[in-house]
Amino acid sequence: MTPAAIAAPRVAIVVRTKDRPQLLRRALLNIDEQTFPDYSVVVVNDAGDPAAVDAVVAAAPPQTRDRTTVLHRAESTGMEAAANAGLRASSSEFCCIHDDDDLWEPRFLERTVAFLDARPQTEMVVVRIFIRYEEVIDGEYVETGRQEFWTDLPAITVQHLLITNRMVPIGVIYRRRLHDDVGFYDESLPVVGDWEFNLRVAARHEIGILDEALALWCQRPGVTGASANSVLAAQQLHEQYDLKVRADAIREDLVAGGSMGPYLYQAYLMQEVFRHVDLWGERLTHQLVQQVDAQGERLEQEINRRADGLGHEQSELFGRAFDQMHGRLDRLERLLANRTNPLYLAKRGFDKVFRGRTDVE
Repeated sequence: MTPAAIAAPRVAIVVRTKDRPQLLRRALLNIDEQTFPDYSVVVVNDAGDPAAVDAVVAAAPPQTRDRTTVLHRAESTGMEAAANAGLRASSSEFCCIHDDDDLWEPRFLERTVAFLDARPQTEMVVVRIFIRYEEVIDGEYVETGRQEFWTDLPAITVQHLLITNRMVPIGVIYRRRLHDDVGFYDESLPVVGDWEFNLRVAARHEIGILDEALALWCQRPGVTGASANSVLAAQQLHEQYDLKVRADAIREDLVAGGSMGPYLYQAYLMQEVFRHVDLWGERLTHQLVQQVDAQGERLEQEINRRADGLGHEQSELFGRAFDQMHGRLDRLERLLANRTNPLYLAKRGFDKVFRGRTDVE
């Protein structure tokens, strides 16, 4: 089937895949469950095994199989290039990316298309997204838990996105005309390309929020190989290109005549925040350690007092119990000094957001 054979659907769904036939099969079944039927699918095989992809598509339910185009790429040039290839091979009013390992609720397309139809000036909408945690059990992807991705978020604005990406492709649908306005995905970015695209959109348009939980961003912590999530498996790469996007934007502004002053002042303010967080953290840690020490001394005195009135055998038992308790108090003191201090964790959070560090434990 060729793209020309698909009669102008309202929604084009791009599915990026590579050597994950089981997940691709699940994705096509998930798309087939949509209550909104006016869609086409472009499966972009990013240099994976063509025969495996063709076999999965051939076995898909007829409604989805007959609307699916497959693009086999001989060379992998990245996720954003794959997305652009799928978008250019399709024709539609609306566009969305349904990666092979993510999932929609059955009414995702129905509700998001209705949202955009009711708001002709809105170019993009994002739904409430939940993270679905999975494990491979007996060869199947089994849900082990879920949590909302960004709770209590009243809006998606440019100021939100400047800090970090608060939307992932599975929860987003937008009008195709956006590509005429802001361009396609940046193919020079092996990761964070969706965030960079969202920034360009938010810089020119408001992004709508449909307050319904309709998308599942599936994650498989600890899984390696083809089944791993890019955001988990390539964490260092995400950090690197997050910094690159920010640096490129600053350089672009400076080359266009912007001043270094605002950036220097913002950096100074952040240094002050870090300094005060460090001071508050040291004070609070000192107070907590003092309290632990005092409690340990009182406990030791009480144990010794009781042990004095007991026989030798029971005294030894109390001694061992005390040693165990003392060891636990030592560990608690170290924990308080390093990781449970709220201000310490706050500082680690600032490091993650503003210094590009993601080693918060």
